[in-house]
Amino acid sequence: MRVGAPPSARMSQRQVIAFLPPDLCARLKDAAQSRGLTLREMLATAVNAELAAMGIGPVLTPERQRRFRRVNGAAAPRGEKCHTLGRRERTAVAGWFDRKEAEALRGVSTEVGRTVQDIAESGCRRLVEEQGSGDTEHQPIAADAVAAAPVG
Repeated sequence: MRVGAPPSARMSQRQVIAFLPPDLCARLKDAAQSRGLTLREMLATAVNAELAAMGIGPVLTPERQRRFRRVNGAAAPRGEKCHTLGRRERTAVAGWFDRKEAEALRGVSTEVGRTVQDIAESGCRRLVEEQGSGDTEHQPIAADAVAAAPVG
């Protein structure tokens, strides 16, 4: 940062990212569009819903914060060149949240013994299945099938 420059709007924020299978990401986008929400709001709602199912209060604030809009198109699934096996063939869904909220989420995930990725993905599945849009193109995925699917 150069001297005299205004501080970044994201200086007090941290990014929460979930790497989702492309079909789940597409269904999440459909659900967000039908509810009139952004993906950031859906991610916060999904995380809070999963925490509520574990008996924990909400951690992320699902408010609309439009700082920029992606003009290059939607994020694509990561290909074979991705070095992290758990992210291969997955699409990133992310949102910027208050630093304290992101740290609280990390603390809760440590306490319950689940990763933020697992909490976010399970919450996204929960929201999509609750949506029950009746879409024949995007059917809910059984958790057993996802757990049994090979990675990489």
